[in-house]
Amino acid sequence: MLAVASLLDQEHTDKVNQIVTQLDSIFGLKGVQLTPYPHLTWLTTDVAKMSDLKDYLRKISLQSQPLSARTMGIGIFPGDKPVIYIPILRTREINRFHARLFQEISEFSDQTGHFYDPNLWMPHLTLALGDTSSWSLAPVLHYLNQFRFDWNMTLDNLCIIKKSGDKFLKEEVYNFAEFVGS
Repeated sequence: MLAVASLLDQEHTDKVNQIVTQLDSIFGLKGVQLTPYPHLTWLTTDVAKMSDLKDYLRKISLQSQPLSARTMGIGIFPGDKPVIYIPILRTREINRFHARLFQEISEFSDQTGHFYDPNLWMPHLTLALGDTSSWSLAPVLHYLNQFRFDWNMTLDNLCIIKKSGDKFLKEEVYNFAEFVGS
């Protein structure tokens, strides 16, 4: 499986990385660093031909305008190793773009990730995963409570992230077309 994602702008990349670094130094949470770039995952997929996905992303990025995104608060996906994240609010614009990506990529994919179905998808920025526990949640959340997570950002790219050794690295980035107002 690989991911179709949007990388964050430099300001928000720096904010997320600063928090991730602090969670590592204070609580030893390193798992999220297996993907070294803060990002929003639109979906995960298996494709028979990588060239089909690359052609599609190139085309859709040239047709797309930057999307406004807003974060709010902290979220948790529960389980043996809870995921701690910053939720991204679902707007009509984000929902439309996600549904289009999901539908069109599904047409040439062998499989798409179940949790990325438009009815289930919860857009977010991951802060900790893979090395958390239910016991670590309270102190980590107490620590994160000092930060404000009401950010406004612009999503202006699509990228492919895939496993490379023990990390998940960007394969290719497709910047959205620049639209000039009249």
